[in-house]
Amino acid sequence: MDDTAGIKSMTFMNRRRFLLVSTATAGAALLAACGGSSNDNTATSSASTAASASTSAATSASSGSASPSSGGASTGATPQASAAASAASTAAAGVPGGKKIYRIGTPSAITELDPGHTTTEVNNAPQEALFDYVARYTYDPPLGNAILPDLAKSWDLSSDGTTFTFHLQSGVKFHNGDEMTADDIKWNFDRYQNPDTGSSAGPDWKGATITVVDPSTVEVKFDHPNVAFIPATIAYSCKIISPKVSQQLGDK
Repeated sequence: MDDTAGIKSMTFMNRRRFLLVSTATAGAALLAACGGSSNDNTATSSASTAASASTSAATSASSGSASPSSGGASTGATPQASAAASAASTAAAGVPGGKKIYRIGTPSAITELDPGHTTTEVNNAPQEALFDYVARYTYDPPLGNAILPDLAKSWDLSSDGTTFTFHLQSGVKFHNGDEMTADDIKWNFDRYQNPDTGSSAGPDWKGATITVVDPSTVEVKFDHPNVAFIPATIAYSCKIISPKVSQQLGDK
């Protein structure tokens, strides 16, 4: 690994550490406040179904490359030709069923679009546009600190900070047409937790037991309080892909 790659990897991890430290500090105060009540077993998340939750399809593992289009002007083209090519490309992207173009500037090459294998920030950026989360940070540019529902319409946190219950949106489909269920979410959670996946978020899942309660409900129970789980893991690095497509295509 060259020094540049090492720096990007550290940047990715340092941001995660910041989220963990900041949310853990706030969470400690929350647990202290909750500890005095013996009647309230569950603290409901501030994320409610009234929020404008995304019901867009969870992107499958077979999503296309986010590399720039080859439709731009070639070397030596005139400004007029470049403008015309750009306009034509933009028009084509706006036609229903036409080619969709996503352009992103990065300090180095994008090397991995599978969120389970990502360890650097440069790979994280295009994945945020390709995949859905269970819950995700708002973008009010460039990045807000509020967390809104995405594939989950709401979630609950137990008063002891150990158990998270996610209530999923209904009618969400992967790009292959399969409807998303709690089993799909569990498969993704299990994959992140599995050390063989190599996810940078793997350690965040230590001590977790993942259970499908019903087709629209998933429970994650830790053997220790983990109040930073939503902001530092679920809404940051845990993007959801289609289990069927991943199993069919593997590394492709």
